Amino acid sequence: MGAEIVARGRLGKDPLTRETRNGKQMTTASLAVTAASVGSEETLWLRLIGFGKQAESLGRYRQGDVVTVTGRLELTDLLERLGFPDVTTVNHLVDAARQYNMHDLADDLRDRRQARKTPHRMDRAGYEPFRNTGQADGRWKICGRNVAVYAKKRLSAAEKVRATEKLNRP
Repeated sequence: MGAEIVARGRLGKDPLTRETRNGKQMTTASLAVTAASVGSEETLWLRLIGFGKQAESLGRYRQGDVVTVTGRLELTDLLERLGFPDVTTVNHLVDAARQYNMHDLADDLRDRRQARKTPHRMDRAGYEPFRNTGQADGRWKICGRNVAVYAKKRLSAAEKVRATEKLNRP
């Protein structure tokens, strides 16, 4: 699940190639892309991960080379743009995805058929469900709606509660 994109930019560092536990070649790199909006420009950094032939191809480039890539924009890319908040909700992620013109990702997050995948995707991004022990369904009341909250795994319970309480503030 993720939005399909085509991006063109410059590599921030030399790509790093290594072998996975399964013996597959994997290459990672960072790509600087200039995004223009009304009256301004900003540099977005995308993490690139390639396997097999893609890894081999990506590994031939060097820092500063212009590269065009096709791939999927994932949930972690959105969380990175949000500054990896301590806690979040699916509603917040959907709103942010739309704000950043990641409409396919927003639609995927809203799709009820994909709902069971959300906790697993959040887990891969370093987040876990944070249940409200005061409610039978474990949901939190945020801005008048009962919602599931996801919190960074490394936070203590007290830190998760404080961060969740901040979600209700305008």
